Amino acid sequence: MSKACHRPAVRLLTLPHTHPLHRIAKDARRRPPNKHLGSLDHAIATLNIGNVKMETITPTTDEPLQQPRFKTEILASRELSIEREAKDPADYRVYSDGSGLEDRIGAAAVIYKKGVSQLLGHLKAYLGPPTMHNTYKVEVVGGILATQLIQTTPGTDFKRISLYINNQLTIRTSSTNPKAAPGQHLVKAFIQEADNTRSKLTIRWISSHSDVKGNEHADKLAKEAAEGNASPQEQLPPMLRRTLPASASAVKQEHLAHLKHKWKSTWHKSPRHQRFTQIDNTFPFSKF
Repeated sequence: MSKACHRPAVRLLTLPHTHPLHRIAKDARRRPPNKHLGSLDHAIATLNIGNVKMETITPTTDEPLQQPRFKTEILASRELSIEREAKDPADYRVYSDGSGLEDRIGAAAVIYKKGVSQLLGHLKAYLGPPTMHNTYKVEVVGGILATQLIQTTPGTDFKRISLYINNQLTIRTSSTNPKAAPGQHLVKAFIQEADNTRSKLTIRWISSHSDVKGNEHADKLAKEAAEGNASPQEQLPPMLRRTLPASASAVKQEHLAHLKHKWKSTWHKSPRHQRFTQIDNTFPFSKF
């Protein structure tokens, strides 16, 4: 029941200001009534989500997608992606990655010039705890950092540039209309920034942990970012200079993990626990 109430409550808190229920949800979160609480008031108070700044998810339009200026490429296998990267004739190569520690998440991007082994530039951004942000979100942020590097690095205009990302979903969503789903505002920003680069940009998939120098360097810097060691704010894209709103999916996952922990604790205190272990000591289980 808690899970069933939590999902629609979170969805109501992500409504855009143009939605008829936006004002009702906003008032329920900011100014809950002292008496005669409604269903939404009860849900927000009981589930402790009133103080969470949630992302906005807008409805998907049926307008035709404007053809992006950049290209995308996802090869069929890990081996092919590594081989393609080794033979890439691009003038610049950019790599982005996201990383999560136990209680922190960060993203990073690095840029190399053809024929130069030394790193040309990098950017790192700290997002916050995994209870507010998920893996998909941090990968998109890595892509936004990469486009910022391309735009601010001298000599990249009208050059061939390959942007390597190790998350296929991020690449696929960059070539379609962003759906009404968590992380939508970041995907839109990534598409816009990639289109704004004055270069011949191709976004390519590269397998993670593939011993590719640029990819490994981006992973190392992403771990540093997750520890709080981020680039100066003035170097980051404007949208990343402030705290990002919480991801709806991350908030739901955190609530579900809390429910499972609570249920397990309640079950172990139950007198039925000792009797049931004689039948199956793995309970609660997902298979039987």
